[in-house]
Amino acid sequence: YESPHYGKIFILDECLQLTERDASHYNEMLAHVPVMEYIAQQGKPHQMKVLVLGGGDGYVVSELLKHDFIGSIDHIELDEEVIKVSKNNFPWAKNVWEQDRVNLHIQDGATFVKEKLAAGASYHLIIQDASDPFFIEDGELILLPSHVLYTNSHFKTMHDLLKPEKGILLFQAETYNIPSNLDEIKKWRTDLSEIGFEKVRYGSISIGTYPTGQIGFYIAHTEEDPNDEKVCKDESTCDDFGMMDWLDWSAISQYFNDMPGKTKYYHPRIHRSSFDLPLWVEEFIFSDGVDTETDR
Repeated sequence: YESPHYGKIFILDECLQLTERDASHYNEMLAHVPVMEYIAQQGKPHQMKVLVLGGGDGYVVSELLKHDFIGSIDHIELDEEVIKVSKNNFPWAKNVWEQDRVNLHIQDGATFVKEKLAAGASYHLIIQDASDPFFIEDGELILLPSHVLYTNSHFKTMHDLLKPEKGILLFQAETYNIPSNLDEIKKWRTDLSEIGFEKVRYGSISIGTYPTGQIGFYIAHTEEDPNDEKVCKDESTCDDFGMMDWLDWSAISQYFNDMPGKTKYYHPRIHRSSFDLPLWVEEFIFSDGVDTETDR
């Protein structure tokens, strides 16, 4: 489909996937938030290895390619037709899978991570751009094929596939404005924490063409940074960003300003503010008694 305002519109199985106008909102956050948090704590790694599950439109992968220290991206997509449609319709996807740093695998994501873990592989970052795992119809829970990517066993496999000295997981985590989704958002936070992830946080993205105009993501680290009490070196920047000062926001800002390739939605201040949730949402997600200050 095509719209004078939104440009080309990608619909799959009667569900809107993206529009050209606001696709940057969601995809830039999925790509750049984990990269920025990694370099803020560890610096630029030599030949960063990234795994992308889903996201067959290619936008997340195209954004990751803006970082020249990323040495390889394994991109796993189950539906080859999504790849073909995207290549033929969206400028960012035209040549993205022909890049030397990108390895496209047409297969099931859950199976791929199990195989890679068994082979002894590891990644600095895992980004899961999966479709909705369920919906409610007439009060009944209907599980969709992607629900396997939201199970405890899959979360645990991704945890173990990340580099133990420092790895970061980020995945699409639904909107908090739908009650059944909010219940799962809370459950996923508990699941991730019990598996052993640290710094588990739900971030929010404003995107008008998605249901309720909002969608979220979870980000989680594999290891608590020993210096996480405060690493922000620029006091004026720390004051601007407030909490989460275990991240070096001055380093993020400096790298963002020098980053090859520009963004439309992502910038360091919206990165930080994405974790400032409505009070009722924060109270619900963190109502298990865990101190929110240490996770934000």
